[in-house]
Amino acid sequence: MIETTSEAAANATPPRRALLAWGAFAALLLLQWALFRHYVEREIATFVPRGFDQAGYLDESYRTYEVMLSEGFFRGVRYGLRRPIANGLLLHVQAAVLFLLFGPTRLTALSLNFLYFAAFQTTLFAVLHRLTRRWGVAFFGLGMLLAALTPHSPAGGLLDFRIDCIAFSLFGILLCVVARSGFFSSPRWSLAAGAVASLLVLFRLLTSVYLAGILGTWWLLTAARCVLSRDPGQRARLKQQLLGGVLAGTVLTAVAGPVLVWKRQLLWDYYVVNTIIGEDKDLRAKEFGVVSRADFYLFYARSVRNAHAGTLFLALAAAGVLAGIGLRLLPRGGLPGSREASWDRTSAWSLLACAGLVPYAALTLNVSKSPVLGGIFVAPLLWLGVLPAVQAARRRCPARGTDAVLTALACIAVAAGVHVKLAAVCRHETWPSDRDDAEQVLALHEEVIRQSSQIHSRPPMFSFDSVLDLLTHKTLMVYAYEQHGKLLDFGAGLGGSHLHMDEKTIWDLLEHSDLVVLTKEGRLASPVYPFNQQMRPMHGAVRRYCEEELVRVGRYPVADDQLTLYVRPSFRLEGESHGWITRRGLTLTAPAEFLRKRNVAHLGGKLNLSFLKRVPGVTVVMKAAGKEQAIPAHLDVTDFHYDLVFQVPAEWLPKHGQVTVDIKFDTWFVPHDLGLNDDTRELVVCSPDTVSLTTPSPVPPPARGQVGSDR
Repeated sequence: MIETTSEAAANATPPRRALLAWGAFAALLLLQWALFRHYVEREIATFVPRGFDQAGYLDESYRTYEVMLSEGFFRGVRYGLRRPIANGLLLHVQAAVLFLLFGPTRLTALSLNFLYFAAFQTTLFAVLHRLTRRWGVAFFGLGMLLAALTPHSPAGGLLDFRIDCIAFSLFGILLCVVARSGFFSSPRWSLAAGAVASLLVLFRLLTSVYLAGILGTWWLLTAARCVLSRDPGQRARLKQQLLGGVLAGTVLTAVAGPVLVWKRQLLWDYYVVNTIIGEDKDLRAKEFGVVSRADFYLFYARSVRNAHAGTLFLALAAAGVLAGIGLRLLPRGGLPGSREASWDRTSAWSLLACAGLVPYAALTLNVSKSPVLGGIFVAPLLWLGVLPAVQAARRRCPARGTDAVLTALACIAVAAGVHVKLAAVCRHETWPSDRDDAEQVLALHEEVIRQSSQIHSRPPMFSFDSVLDLLTHKTLMVYAYEQHGKLLDFGAGLGGSHLHMDEKTIWDLLEHSDLVVLTKEGRLASPVYPFNQQMRPMHGAVRRYCEEELVRVGRYPVADDQLTLYVRPSFRLEGESHGWITRRGLTLTAPAEFLRKRNVAHLGGKLNLSFLKRVPGVTVVMKAAGKEQAIPAHLDVTDFHYDLVFQVPAEWLPKHGQVTVDIKFDTWFVPHDLGLNDDTRELVVCSPDTVSLTTPSPVPPPARGQVGSDR
């Protein structure tokens, strides 16, 4: 059969349209990536991570990546999966894999959010076209998604490295796959839906509650319809859908169930004890302005309207509903088109209703509120807005003007979506609004990291008299890794919890802190947190303690407040050899300011007298301002422990600069000569476990054992 020119043109048009449509879609994705990358590099990557959760996830991701480098890929993955994280299992592991490909940077980490959001857009675009065979519907749904505010939310959006944005995208992908399955009419696509649901739960374990409620409620409603239906054909279709729901639930249970059992204690402690039983629930409600019954029940509705959907998104959803209804009321006159055989409208509407109402009920009944969680409602709202247009386009004989209406809707939606994207990047971050404040915060982080290198105790304990997300032990670790490539550890002292603390615990943490930051006015921190309220009347006493016991090394004006950094005086050690002090001895250095505050040094560690045969003699020499001077030292020894004490004369200290103290011993042993191993080093004692500086004691401490040389 010979094909005519008109027939050939007709057959060539659909592929050409598909190529143009997918090309336009790719162009929109590339535009989003360019805007996203530039904004991250300009506004995000140059500052410390905001938000307590984000800093924690970044720290876990960098540590998992380092384990991959040091111990191998699979051991690194195992390390990441076994981390005691109650929220999810995969975020930091997948980020570490991306680091292997593109480097460990903030942009790489945040790119994971973008990849899943791009996957959501691609799935939505493909499924809408597959259901309707009309590109107008596909672009309308895409435009609605681009107009949503959730991806641009400061907390839980594309620029915030936490599980919320990916959970938002995966839940949207799940609804797309469910729609593609004919709402569980296709067994193959029902299995795919179960796989996507499993991935969603592995990213955010809490979504298992939503998914179980959504699928269970929809299944019971569909089962009731099946029992009550008198149409044999409809009953057969409903039974097929019930089977599809069982298949999806089986996959979800098989994959996610063992993980939930494994994490049950963490889930109980974090979600039940912390947010349902504990005092945190009332605190969160107060923090986000929930003070009345109306606030309690309408919190998430308002959050969706203001922070996640937005005016343009809701307007587009209303336009989609009106257009769908209007097209169904208009007389039919379009060309007959193909459509899916399995399409039950009631099943579609009931599942979308469950997808919105079940999470709303679960979240609302919980006293603890969080505006970040409202993103889960965007995907159901999107489908509720686009479904009437889908159903109108799927009619076997659509109404006249269907293509024109859908094309107009698509153009308006895409334009609105591009407008939202441009508005999101054509701005600066809301905090810090003044670049000088940002530079002061970064300078403070730099100084803390520099001072931590002088502290022998590992990890050094960091305390802050306020609970503030821009300065925590986690932000210090993340900043040190991103800017210096150092994987540092900091112990969490004051400011590690926003809850009320026992006053004895506060003073104990302060006495064990190596680095302390105090505010002047306390204006930066949230007044809602009990810890911040508790520290206000204690501020004067805490500052007096720091002035007396620690050394003030810097002041940093930030916004309407001033942050002051204090450091506990200590020596920095050099000359250690893999946990040992060798014949060459040990060198200690400290600023003169530290030694004027506290000039009695205490070093304690392990030794084995059976290897040394006798107590070693010790020589201590102080070097400062170009002069050297021997210092008397006391070495107290038991069978397996030593204590070395010496006092640096205050009158010998220069006004400024570094002071060096050299320590040498007069006996040692060689493990190889004793037949212990092949180590040929000349060893004396183990490196000190404790290094501290104190003020002179009026009565010298009693010797715990034999006394060595005084030199």
